[in-house]
Amino acid sequence: MPQIIGNILAAEISVVYYGLFNWRKRKLKENEFSYHKESTANSVILGFLLVIVVEAFVTHSMIKVGNSKGTFILTTLSIYTFLQVLALIKSLSRRPVFIDLKKKQVVLKFGILANAIIPFETIKEIEVSTKEFSEKSPIKYFSPLGSSSGHNVIIYLNKNIKFESFYGFKKKATSLAVFIDAKNDFVNLN
Repeated sequence: MPQIIGNILAAEISVVYYGLFNWRKRKLKENEFSYHKESTANSVILGFLLVIVVEAFVTHSMIKVGNSKGTFILTTLSIYTFLQVLALIKSLSRRPVFIDLKKKQVVLKFGILANAIIPFETIKEIEVSTKEFSEKSPIKYFSPLGSSSGHNVIIYLNKNIKFESFYGFKKKATSLAVFIDAKNDFVNLN
């Protein structure tokens, strides 16, 4: 099947998997790092979840009076959107950042929304930093939530890399701002 269809299908399967089936907690293994415990990402995503619940209730109540088909469609869309956001929250703790010493690469993840594989030889410097930067800066947020999820590590690269966003969309960056809970251990391991 074409790559774009495969990417969309994989994203939808991961939503169902993390939203409905994967309920066990995952312990971090050696060279794995969480990014969800101390960042603001969970708060931002939980805020979206609250908005979805309120919006679904209000929309359902308003449309219920007039159009039953419209009510059913909007309620179904709200439930699926709730499932997508729930899957995202759960995937944050189950898809950690990983430093693969055998393959000499850093595997960055942001739940089901973003993936990047950065070979060691493309890393120029890793800096512990929470400094602000403009949108015109060559530093890009790895999180699709942008600056609202925060950052405490900046990975400077010596060349452009491509990384995947949700549904397989590609993005380019020469420097990435990420959030790592154990930032000092992460920097020292590289």
